[in-house]
Amino acid sequence: MSKLTQSTAWKALSVHYTTIQPQRMRQMFQDDPARFDKFSIKLGSLLFDYSKNRITEETRQLLIDLANQAEIPAYIERMFAGEKINLTEHRAVLHTALRNRS
Repeated sequence: MSKLTQSTAWKALSVHYTTIQPQRMRQMFQDDPARFDKFSIKLGSLLFDYSKNRITEETRQLLIDLANQAEIPAYIERMFAGEKINLTEHRAVLHTALRNRS
């Protein structure tokens, strides 16, 4: 793919940013009482709360679109298959090998 910043998904995200940038966090919580539930996740004792960022459901979808346009799902599959996706060192990445202790 060409430069990610030239993609249609990136451009859509940039336009979206200009619409949500001036919004106030307090107002976002008032407009959506379920905001914390929508934009946070708990994994064991770890809480990842991104509700206090200027993000909407549209933002999340635009980020997913960007990841898809950048072919992230395909790279994830290639990583787990052990393919050479480390372009600077011309070898497979070892992230999954370090975590797989079975």
